[in-house]
Amino acid sequence: MPSLTAEQKTFIHARLRNRINIREIAAEVGVSKNTVLLAKKNQEYGDIGRKPSSSGRKISTAVQDEALINYLRDNPFHTAIKAKEEINFSGSTNTARNRIKNSDIRNRCAANKGFLTYIHKRRRMAYVEDI
Repeated sequence: MPSLTAEQKTFIHARLRNRINIREIAAEVGVSKNTVLLAKKNQEYGDIGRKPSSSGRKISTAVQDEALINYLRDNPFHTAIKAKEEINFSGSTNTARNRIKNSDIRNRCAANKGFLTYIHKRRRMAYVEDI
């Protein structure tokens, strides 16, 4: 439920018991109509907050996660795919990317430099020879 203070919840519940319109209650408290509806459900059914995460166990171990991060600290221009292959990471590439995102390191990209044409090379040589 959105963050309501205890006083706001008590006020909403009292107004609901007096059969006041939900829109009027929302306007009085300064919250949305849906917030009042959630407070009403909370009153009727008990706490309806978020359920704890039901995600399964982690695919990779803490040791593998640390090895992945350390590898990328030592080789900052390698990709997640390359790092996964080098350290035999047990998870998928997306799992490796998620572990990298949750760490304090950020990806780096090598700068793309244009190739020198023959004309560029001649002009550079002419400039150097004039000095």
